[in-house]
Amino acid sequence: MLVHTSITLLILIPLFLFLTFRIIRYRRVNKVSIGDRGDIILLRRIRMHANFTEYTPIAIILLALCEFNQAPFWRLCIGASLLVIGRYLHCWGLWSATSPGSMRVLGMFCTLFSIISLSITLLLSIA
Repeated sequence: MLVHTSITLLILIPLFLFLTFRIIRYRRVNKVSIGDRGDIILLRRIRMHANFTEYTPIAIILLALCEFNQAPFWRLCIGASLLVIGRYLHCWGLWSATSPGSMRVLGMFCTLFSIISLSITLLLSIA
């Protein structure tokens, strides 16, 4: 049973849905069905959602494969925690008008470090 992967997904799903519904609501209010029509707010929201959907699946797949291959508990916890923290910080950093740069960068660092650490964990667990 892939408990770490399941819990991680359950924590990330609200963020995915939040990002999705923000775009849907904005599109309806502003009557934009396709693309962004040069609307910088819509473009920013689309990129927030796209970034989530670009990075999260590979990390989740890595986490599941590590868990399936019975990687050490602490490695799974580190990889999953970094992914969750990274995704939420990245979203907050792009949304925040006060400090968008630092939280965004920290969020991407956590996400990428999660992917790197899970890749190494997978390699060690199948070697």
